[in-house]
Formats: sequence, C-alpha cells, structure tokens
Amino acid sequence: MNHLQSVCCKINDLEINEATSSVSRSGQPIALPLLSFKLLLVLCKNAPAIVSNQQLIQQVWENKVVSDDTIQQRVKLLRQALGDDPKSPTYIATIRGQGYRLIHTVEDISIENQKKHKQKLLIKITAYTLSVIALIFISINFNSSSSTLEQSSNPQAEETVTNFDKDKHSTIEAARNYYFNGKDYLNRRTETSNRAALMQFEKAIELDPGYALAYTGVAHISAERYKHFEKKSELLNTAEQAALKAISLRPDIYETHHALAISYHTAQKIPEAKEAYRKVLSIHSNHSQSLNNLSYLERLDGNYHESLMLAFKQVKAAPRKPLSYVQVAENYINLGHHNLAVLWHQKALSLAPQNRYIQFSICRLHIKLKNLDAAEKSCNFMVDWAPDDAWGYEWVGHLALLKGERKKAIENYRSAMELDSNYSKFRYPSLVISMPGQDPVMLKASMEESHKKMLSFIEESPDSIGDILNICDFYAVTENKKQLLFWMRKLLENGFTDYRSFLYTDIYGKYHDEPDFVELLNQFKTNQLKLQNSIEKHLIISPQQFNELDFTLIE
Repeated sequence: MNHLQSVCCKINDLEINEATSSVSRSGQPIALPLLSFKLLLVLCKNAPAIVSNQQLIQQVWENKVVSDDTIQQRVKLLRQALGDDPKSPTYIATIRGQGYRLIHTVEDISIENQKKHKQKLLIKITAYTLSVIALIFISINFNSSSSTLEQSSNPQAEETVTNFDKDKHSTIEAARNYYFNGKDYLNRRTETSNRAALMQFEKAIELDPGYALAYTGVAHISAERYKHFEKKSELLNTAEQAALKAISLRPDIYETHHALAISYHTAQKIPEAKEAYRKVLSIHSNHSQSLNNLSYLERLDGNYHESLMLAFKQVKAAPRKPLSYVQVAENYINLGHHNLAVLWHQKALSLAPQNRYIQFSICRLHIKLKNLDAAEKSCNFMVDWAPDDAWGYEWVGHLALLKGERKKAIENYRSAMELDSNYSKFRYPSLVISMPGQDPVMLKASMEESHKKMLSFIEESPDSIGDILNICDFYAVTENKKQLLFWMRKLLENGFTDYRSFLYTDIYGKYHDEPDFVELLNQFKTNQLKLQNSIEKHLIISPQQFNELDFTLIE
C-alpha cells in the first residue's frame, strides 16, 4: 500500500496519519509512544500479510538487538492503548509461531476527505492540548527508559542471572550477552536467525570455554537446523557432542541434559532420548517440555499408561498450557475413548481457541470418527489462521483424498510443497501421477528419487514411525500392495495403533475387502482393545474429574 505524506489510512474506526505520527478514533486523538505508533504503521503497511518478529525488528527497531519478549511487551502496550482485547481482538491478531497481522482491511483516505476531517480534528485537538502535552511528556520518559531495555539483549534473562541463576552462567559479561543474543535468534526460527544464533553461541564459548549453557545453545540450534533447514547427519553429531560437552561441564543442571534429550530425539534415538528426558525430570520434576516430549514418545511406543501419567503431571505442572490437555486427549484418541478426548480438547480450546495444533488434534479425532465435514472445518481453520504454513494445506489434502477428491488433494499437497519444500517434498510426491500433462520420463525420475529418499530416512532411523507411515502412503498411491502390507506389518510389530494406520484400508477403497487387509485391520483393533484394558481405571477421567482428584493417586 502506497501512502502520500498527506494521506491517512483507516483500520476499522481508527485513522492513522503517517505525516503527523498521529492516531485518532472518531476524531479523538489516541496518544501513542513513537515505537507503538511505528509498530501499528508497519502492520498497516504490510496488511493483510502476517508480519514476523524479524520483520518488526527490521522495520520498527531498525535491526537493533531486540528480544521476542520486548516485541510482545510492545504489542501489549499498543493493544492497551487501542483498547484491544488479545483474547477477542478487534485490531491485532497474534498468529502463533509466525507473528502478527491486522484483522481488518486497511483503507486509504483521500486528501479531500482528510481536509474535512482535519478541520474538525483541529477544534478537538485544541480541547485536548494540555492532556496531550502531558501524555507526550509521559511517553517521552517512558520511551527513554524502555529504549534502554530494548537495546539490551534480554533484560528478563539478565535479571534472572542477577537474582537466582547466577551460578549457571559465565562470570564474563560479554560471554553472557552473546549467549542471550543467541537465545533470542534461536527463538525467531528462521534460517538466517539460526545461523546468527550459532555465531553468538560460538562467540560465547570462545570467550568462556567452560560456559556449559553456551554448548547447550549449539546443541539446540544444530537440532533445529536439522529439523527445519538441512537434513545433514553432521548436524546431529554436532548437537549430540555439544550436549555431551555441556554435561561434562555441568552435570548438575537440567538444561544440559535437556539439550542431550533434544539431540537424541531429533536423531530418532528414542531409548536414549527417553532416558535423557527422565534425567531432566529427576533434576526438575515439573519441566513442562520434557514431560510433554516424554509423554509423546511413550505414546508412540504404545506405553499409554506411562504416557497418560506423564501427561497428567504436565497438566498439574502447567495448568494454563493448552497443549498439556491435548497430550491427554491424544492418548484417549489412541485408546478409543473418544468422548473423553472431546472433553480434553474442549478444555484446551477454552485456553487457546486459536491454537492450530489443537485444531489439528481435533481434526484427527474427527477423521477417526469418520466425521469428515467436522474435520474439514478444523483444517480450514488452520489454513485461515496460518495461510503461509504448509501444515493446514497438507491436512486439507488428506481429507480431500479420504472423500475421493483426488484433484483437490493434489492441489493442496502442491500448495504445501510450495510453501515448505523441506516439509512436504518426499511425503506425498506420488500424487502427481494422476495429474494430466506429466512428462513420463521426468515423472519416473521424480518417483525414483522420492522412493530412494524415503528408504534412506528409514535406514537412518529404522524405528521412525513417521517415516514408515510416509512410505506406506507411497506404496498405497503407487498400488504396490505387497510392499504396503509389509510396512503396515512393521507398524504392528512396533505396537503402533494410531489412527493413520487404519487410513490405508479406507483411502483406496480397492483394498478394504481383501482378506490380508481385513486381517491387519482386526489386529490393529485387537491391539487397541488390549491397550484399553491395560490402563488403570483412575486414569480414564474427564478434566473436571481430574481437578477433583487427589493427585497423589496417580503419582
């Protein structure tokens, strides 16, 4: 959107004048500190797109070192000034994991219209002169103090060091600053910030070779890079070695063991990851991420009793975190207690109605129950709230495939691949078989490349359920019945009962009446019933019953 200096833009009932750095509502001025005004203006100029934290740092803070907490605080201050409720926003929406965007469309107000508004505005401004001067004086003082904070790498972390975590950190101030800068870059989760974070952690280590937390930073950043940007095995080795070095320096703090758990988890070394998570919990029994990840791994291994115990502990430790409740719901989905799964999902939604992962989990439940229209609503929600994320499009594709809408499925899978080639490149490439106009030679080469890549993933991580599921899909699409049966039996051998194991008998209707597939389906169901019977009765409860329960009964 191009603005003339004398032209305002309008957002719902707000009028913004860039030339005078002013904002008004119904002709009444709203006093904003300069940074808050710049933030609103950047959102306005980028509308309707989502504006990431990195973009805000570039356009609002002019590439100064600013933490995510500082950005959140500035958004909070802007919302307070505008009277915007973050739980039910009128102006600014938070897009989890991506940034912020304006809810309403932005309109340009013509110069002629602005002249009419200006005459009325001048009269009202005169009446507000004294109050505005006072507000400006306050905002100048506020900006003076807040700018000092915003140029600090992480003021909250610095305070933490001073008060009670000092023994974990380097005594060298510059090393600490590099470490905190690295953490800030790590939290931005872009490829550029990933590289910047690694440089910061390495500088911290260079200044203080005994700084254990800096090594944990290297471990985390290497694991993140492997997961999201480069599938290079040397990154996994770097992550593991950095974490082991951190433990050798500080075996007494949970952060070093958590870094090792993450490195093992990323490398699909599941037994080692579980052991490392347990070590974290032996030091910090309420560490929410370790409780969540260990519960997830136990669930994948079919240890639903242990998974539920951990999930309940996570709910107890972090009752305001919605994903704690989702973990319980996921267990109940796998156990076939669908009504309970619905109740736990509802509790999660009451805490975070716009959380895409909750919607994803609800989508899975509806698929399990064959409520495809309800599942599609959840998937469409993910796409609407995160239009630049591959995940939503992929699941819309899954549903279209279940409904027999193959062309729609392919379109959505392609959208997912265009948004994130690393995420979707080798997951459903074979669907392009049915698209007209494909070059047979190129198509065959692409299929062979995908097949080799999938097999290489399994060779690297033989117990990876996700990779086995992907190759099952590949063989289902390419109608390789023998290989599909082989890999589905692999899932059974691993004790896997997740809903996706059943999809292969339904997606491609040609198999669902064949004896081999009927036998497999019955084995999945038998395994699930055994699991249901193995769970102690006091773990089969609703959120309300959990709140009323004496927690010592399940500890």
